[in-house]
Amino acid sequence: MRRAAVRQRYANKTYEAEREYWAGIPVEHPARRQVTVAEAQEVVDRHAPGWAVVRGRGFGSGHCNPRDSRITIGGMACLWLVLHELAHATTPAGEPMGHDRPFRARYSALVRAEVGAAEADGLLAAFAGLGLAVD
Repeated sequence: MRRAAVRQRYANKTYEAEREYWAGIPVEHPARRQVTVAEAQEVVDRHAPGWAVVRGRGFGSGHCNPRDSRITIGGMACLWLVLHELAHATTPAGEPMGHDRPFRARYSALVRAEVGAAEADGLLAAFAGLGLAVD
């Protein structure tokens, strides 16, 4: 299987696991709260100084651009989406920028730091439930 196809398979499963997990959390939970660009920037500054958060198009979407050290979030972006994009930005150098093991490990570590251990453990369980390993 081509590397791009493998990466996409992991992305689809990662998206499925995270969306299923976060949808099961009460809507008033801090991780599901919509954040402003300024609020997202505060979170990013704690973990990736020098990175910028900007508002983009779309609804509840995000993108990490390592060439510009920029995270773009769409309208109605929740904290968990910012953490997802921040995981891309802070996955260790030399690791793929996709959605595989190092990304999932970094993502869960950021959730643990910003939201809590129970949520990080729940996210890890959601990944494991779809056969996705983490470090």
